[in-house]
Amino acid sequence: MSKAWTPADIPSQAGRRVIVTRGNSGIGWYTALELARAGAQVTIGARSKAKGEDAAERIRHIVPTAQVRSGVLDLSNRTSVQSFADSQLEGGHPIDMLINNAGIMGLPKREVSVDGHELQFATNVFGPYRLTGLLLPALLQADRPRVVTVASGTHKMFKPGPITDLCALAPGIKPDPRNPPFNDSAMLPRRHLWHACTRLGNKYCLSPSLRLSIHAVTAAFDR
Repeated sequence: MSKAWTPADIPSQAGRRVIVTRGNSGIGWYTALELARAGAQVTIGARSKAKGEDAAERIRHIVPTAQVRSGVLDLSNRTSVQSFADSQLEGGHPIDMLINNAGIMGLPKREVSVDGHELQFATNVFGPYRLTGLLLPALLQADRPRVVTVASGTHKMFKPGPITDLCALAPGIKPDPRNPPFNDSAMLPRRHLWHACTRLGNKYCLSPSLRLSIHAVTAAFDR
């Protein structure tokens, strides 16, 4: 019987630069913790400075030698996404890994972002897509860059076909994980990753030479 995998099996990440969105809580924080423990230079994206700094401090309490910092990132706000991306591109250093972990679900009522989009779509789809595109030049500077997108298992409720109501304006749409727009927002990040592979070419995605490895990871949202 094969040995069960544990975080202790993560190979050395020394010298690698990693960004984890919503790395201040849940699986995002534990991802940041274990990558920092393995030696990576980790940047936590959080919706407020206080949350990000608190998350980084909690990691340093466990791993005193951790190279971890934080930045303000609200994926539902395109201005915030642009500012965060600009801060990460300063200096021209490569980014080895981008983990698109942030997401929201099950809002008690319909809400919109500052840009006027349905909040789940803005956070789960538009924001990560924009951030990945903005950071792509730095990702492609790395030797073996990787983009990981965390999605929800409710994408299985998505029915393929045209999506005509991205902002959930149709009468009767309930903000419930069993209905759009959350189901759609759980599926589209996966489609965006395949679209990125198409645009970049097979030599960058899922090929033996593996230059840009793009993964879609299904998990339960923990917020």
